[in-house]
Amino acid sequence: MDKSVNPLRVAYHTLRISDPEASLAFYQEKLGLSLHGHANSTVDATRIQHYFLGFAHPDVDPEINHWDRGHQTTTLLELIYRADQPTIDNASHGTEKVGYWKIGITLADVDLARQNLIEVDTIVSEPKQFHDVGYLCHLSDPDGYTIELLQHRFADNHQPSLPLANYRLGCVATFGQITLRVKDPEKSLDFYIRGLGMQLLSRQVIEAHRFTLYFLACTEERPPYADVDDVRNREWLWQRPYTVLELQHIWGTELSEFQYRVAPTTGFEGVSFIAGDANAVVASLIATRSSLARTEALDPVSNARAITVHDPDGYAVRVIESTSTVESDRDRDGT
Repeated sequence: MDKSVNPLRVAYHTLRISDPEASLAFYQEKLGLSLHGHANSTVDATRIQHYFLGFAHPDVDPEINHWDRGHQTTTLLELIYRADQPTIDNASHGTEKVGYWKIGITLADVDLARQNLIEVDTIVSEPKQFHDVGYLCHLSDPDGYTIELLQHRFADNHQPSLPLANYRLGCVATFGQITLRVKDPEKSLDFYIRGLGMQLLSRQVIEAHRFTLYFLACTEERPPYADVDDVRNREWLWQRPYTVLELQHIWGTELSEFQYRVAPTTGFEGVSFIAGDANAVVASLIATRSSLARTEALDPVSNARAITVHDPDGYAVRVIESTSTVESDRDRDGT
């Protein structure tokens, strides 16, 4: 697939919520996201509310950093609420583990961000340098979804930051990673690299915990060191201004009948990508999985063509064409 004529980028990371008021308060008041847009859609006579939130970024013109897909340059968090499906089952139990893991937020100073969160009565784990991956900590949103705070630099290389008053976490934040657990990394990498056109930026083998992490992005950037296993690429990776797809493979899952739970009842609705030609992207994906099923419909929010497929683990992947734009502050069902 020719990326120069069919650029791809991560548009939305979609989670279902049980209480819009609680979720919006958490993400806006505690994490400092802005509400970029709100719309309603109707599916099978059920009204669905869509909320789009994103971080402010100094390199993005605030006048065009909104949910208009024709201008949006950063990944947005899409929260959806369905009154007929208020229960979310995202707990992991034994072999019934939920595949969706977390969303990662990358920033310059984890300790500063954590202190700001504690001051607004948010429970955050104690930060630590996790092997040679990064300095990080975790918290949960009102529905129990895990959020990771990941520092730009390792603990030993870090210089404390002065707080930036205009940022709730004290520093610029980016949706750094969307993390999914995968059963068979060869199949998943083929789907996302050869099929979707993403690039593998880093592979991180964590022998102590018997898993491997793969980080892929919609970018033409190259890491500073050509070897994707090179530890020196990792701090560079945590400083990227775009969202990376992180695939976690727990060793041995590919050898059994085990399957991750990926149904929408877990709350994770999927990842949406923007492409100039959705048909070309899907044709490329079919080359990796000849039996790939797909559904096409107008995106209920943007009214653009959207094709939904599922990756080897069953996660929903939407490819939305970039020719149409969202009409701000208008309900698509006319209400």
